This record gives sequence, C-alpha cells and structure tokens, in this order.
Amino acid sequence: MDSNEFVVGDKYELLALHRGLLEARFCDRENDADVSGSPILAKLHRRLISVLVSLDKPVGGSKSQWAAWLQMDEGRREWNVAIDRARRFIGWGGLDFEAKRAAALDFLSPFEVESELVDLFIACVEK
Repeated sequence: MDSNEFVVGDKYELLALHRGLLEARFCDRENDADVSGSPILAKLHRRLISVLVSLDKPVGGSKSQWAAWLQMDEGRREWNVAIDRARRFIGWGGLDFEAKRAAALDFLSPFEVESELVDLFIACVEK
C-alpha cells in the first residue's frame, strides 16, 4: 500500500470514529492537551459529522436529531469541558480577539455555536 489516504466508508465505522473523537476532545480528564483545541481535529470532526448527517439514513439519529444535538448551549457538559481546556491553553493570552473566536470554535467543534455564545465562551475563559 503506497497511498497516503485513509478511507472510512462504513457508516458504523464513521459513527465509531465520531464517538472516539468526541471522547478524546471532551473527556473529563485529558491526556493530551493539544487534542481538545486542535484546529485540525476540529476540522476533521466537523467534516465527519457532515458525512454522518448527509447519509440517506443518518446513523446515530435522524437529520433533525443530529441538528438538535449539534446545538451548543452553556448547560452542556462539553461547554464546561471546552472552557476548562481553553483556560489551560497556554497560547490563549497571546491571541487577538478574532483568533480567540477561531480558537473558541475549535474548542467547541463539532457543535454549532451562535455568535453571542462564542462571545460568552471567551468571557468565561477570561474570568
């Protein structure tokens, strides 16, 4: 095998990969501080969710169930985990406001986050 591609096509494998990413990025006790806020993993996770939702018969729920699950609010466990990880991110203080917004979206990926909630996230991190 001489290809640099890694292909996952089975919908249950895709769901398992999503669950693994979710666990790694939002677990209560992190092992690798670079995982939660990684822009690369955030992008991959968003793409993976997009594929899962776009299936003719989405695995793990209907399209409307996925849409509801993807809506972030400050009552979710993942919200608090992401805030904690962002607070411990050593580069946070050196970011300008736009870079903090981008980092916040990476920490909260794959969830959908309203603009006002991103601002609240930044305020919570900086408390």
